[in-house]
Amino acid sequence: MSTISSSSKLGYIYDQATDTWHPIAGLVNTSTNYQWSGTQDFSNTVTFEDVLNAKAGVNNFLNPSARDAAIPSPTNGIVAFVRQTDSGTQINELQYYYNGAWRFVNDATRLLAQTSSYTLSYTDVGNTVIIDSASDTQVTVPANSTTAFVIGQRLEIIRAGAGNVEILADTGVTIRSKNSNLKIAAQYSGAVLIKTDTNTWLLIGDLTA
Repeated sequence: MSTISSSSKLGYIYDQATDTWHPIAGLVNTSTNYQWSGTQDFSNTVTFEDVLNAKAGVNNFLNPSARDAAIPSPTNGIVAFVRQTDSGTQINELQYYYNGAWRFVNDATRLLAQTSSYTLSYTDVGNTVIIDSASDTQVTVPANSTTAFVIGQRLEIIRAGAGNVEILADTGVTIRSKNSNLKIAAQYSGAVLIKTDTNTWLLIGDLTA
């Protein structure tokens, strides 16, 4: 009895008029999902979106065990998305590998040292500004027209020196805080600034008048 092989072979049709053999190609159902068991090489240029769709995300894994099985020898800078812990808890973490460990995005802050009065810049977002000065200093929040922070962005300010640290609003900016306090209360204390509207910020922390 004849058998059906899972190994495909290329078939050809001969065109006598042009003395040319043409390969027979099947149609691809573009609405069907395909599972690829082997490593895929692209012979032509593909878009980033094509790769994301093909991989269901950037190295998208169910849990750390699946990630480690697929990437047994990670190198610095490789990125993965992990949906759950190994015990099944949903985490949905964007992770990156650095110096022997998988870390998740925003698990640390950059420490930005300043020793005098300072106007916040876009590079401060998500980081910690440490003011270390024996003299009184001011940290100015610029107007949106000068530095267009995105609503919802935040940053931390730490008073590391003996000098007072006061948070000042540039022209057109409103800073809202408890009792309108704008000074960090003591050395080694701090505050958090969160942008809540175009020119409005919320200041929370250990504050004094």
